[in-house]
Amino acid sequence: MSNSFLFSEIRSYSSWTETLSSEELVGSLDNYFEEMVDAVFKYGGTLNKYIGDSLMGMFGFPEPLKEDAWCAMQAAVEMRNRLATFNEKQEAKRKMPVSMGIGIHSNEVLSGNIGSSKHMDLTFVGDAFSFAASLGEMSRKYGTDLVISENTYRPYKDRLWVRELDLTAVKGKTESVRIYELVGIRKGPLRQRLKKKQQDIIGHYHKGREYYLRPSIEKLNADGVRESFELAEKEFKAVLKVDPENKAAKLHIGRCLLFQQELPEPDWDGAWRWI
Repeated sequence: MSNSFLFSEIRSYSSWTETLSSEELVGSLDNYFEEMVDAVFKYGGTLNKYIGDSLMGMFGFPEPLKEDAWCAMQAAVEMRNRLATFNEKQEAKRKMPVSMGIGIHSNEVLSGNIGSSKHMDLTFVGDAFSFAASLGEMSRKYGTDLVISENTYRPYKDRLWVRELDLTAVKGKTESVRIYELVGIRKGPLRQRLKKKQQDIIGHYHKGREYYLRPSIEKLNADGVRESFELAEKEFKAVLKVDPENKAAKLHIGRCLLFQQELPEPDWDGAWRWI
C-alpha cells in the first residue's frame, strides 16, 4: 500500500524551553501542535504519534488517499505558513520564535498488529517512516526547512518549485538518493510565485550542481575534473552573493575545494556520503 510519511521537528528546542516557564512552555507547545496537526488533517493526513518535540503524520492510512504524496507536500507548505503566523504571535508576546525541519518520503509499506502475546501494537514495516525522519533531521545540514525524497517529488515535479539539494546516502539506506528542498507550490490553493532572489539562488545552485556532477557522468580527465569543480565553485559562490548564509551552497563550495586538491575516485558516482 502506498503511503507518505511527514516528519516534523522543532529546532533549537532546548534554547526555546530555557526562555519559558513550565506553564508557558506547555501552552506554547499546545498552540504549536494545534496548528501543525490541523494542517495535516486539512489535507487528509492522520497523526501517527508525537515524539517529544516532533510529530509524524501519515497520508494514505488507514484509508487509501488519492495522491498521498501531493497531499503531504501541500500540508507541509501550509505548516510552514502557519509557523510564520505562530512566530508573529510569539514575538508580539516577546517570546522566542521557533523554527522547524520537515522531511517527507513516499513508499509502499506493510502495516499490522505486531508484538508479543502480551502486547500488540499497530506497526509499519518498511523504510518510509525512518526515511522521512532522516530527511527531517538532514534538513539542518542543508540549512532548509523542508526536504523531500525523489519518490515524493517525481510524480508531481510539474506542480512544484524545488531545489535539488544533493545526491547522498541517507541514514538507513545503502544506495544513494536524490533529495530536494521543497520551495513552494506552483498550482492550487497554496500557489506561490518565486521571487527573483529565489529564482537566482535556484538557477545558480542547479548550474553549480551540473558542473559538480559532470566528472561522474562524463568521466573527464584530471584537468577536466578540476575545471568542472572550479566552474561549480563559481556558481555556488554566485549563490552566496544573493544569499550569504546559504548553507547548502557553502557545503558544496567546501567539497569543490576538496576535490580540486584531491580528485574523487574514477568510479565516483557523484554522491556525498555523510555516513
